[in-house]
Amino acid sequence: MKNELDAIDHLILKLLRNDALLTHKQIAEKISLTTSPTFKRIRRLKHLGYILKYSVELDEQKIESHMLVFTMVEVKNHNYESLDTFRKHIKEYKAVTHIYQLTGNYDFMLRVKVKDMHEYDEFIRQNLGKTPGLGQVLTLSVLNEEKLD
Repeated sequence: MKNELDAIDHLILKLLRNDALLTHKQIAEKISLTTSPTFKRIRRLKHLGYILKYSVELDEQKIESHMLVFTMVEVKNHNYESLDTFRKHIKEYKAVTHIYQLTGNYDFMLRVKVKDMHEYDEFIRQNLGKTPGLGQVLTLSVLNEEKLD
């Protein structure tokens, strides 16, 4: 299969990953192209599915206080149907922001955002604890979070 991306495409993706608000003109200047071919490349990257959406990273601490918890979960049955059913239930829980399927002792790692430990306890009791097929659960509370560029 022919490689769809060249070095310029990779540079465009890197620039957009770091700052999704860059204009086509700003990107063109950074990659030494004119605006028109830069626009065409970005449109192509969207069409090919490399760019899914544009988003911003917010400082959650300034918006609202919250607690970030990673919850390691074991599912009792490891057949595809059980794993899919479990995944579908988890997607319904507002507190879960990301679901990672894993290898090893645990089947899933959930990224859970709650206001405080009391709200996490309610999440475990009212949501996760009632999820069909739930096995062992391990909670990892995040003390500090830093984004690496």
